[in-house]
Amino acid sequence: IALIGDAVGFQHPLTAVGMTHAFVDAFTLVKSESFDAFERKRKENTKVSELLTGVLYEVFKENSPSAVAIRQGVYRMWRTSSKECTRTMR
Repeated sequence: IALIGDAVGFQHPLTAVGMTHAFVDAFTLVKSESFDAFERKRKENTKVSELLTGVLYEVFKENSPSAVAIRQGVYRMWRTSSKECTRTMR
């Protein structure tokens, strides 16, 4: 038995990577020679989204000047560019 995708609980829902990770996890688990090998590969496959999750959480939670500036920039981009809004929400 192995937890995959959102069930692992490492990603914030805002990143919307749970289903993607679930498919990649399932494929990786089937192809791995052992559970330890699967865990190592999973950590490699999820590092970028793990970093993104942390940054997004800080940007939308914190009130530091840098977080506020980034948050305002994200909102401004979403409001002024329907193309970028659609792309980032995809």
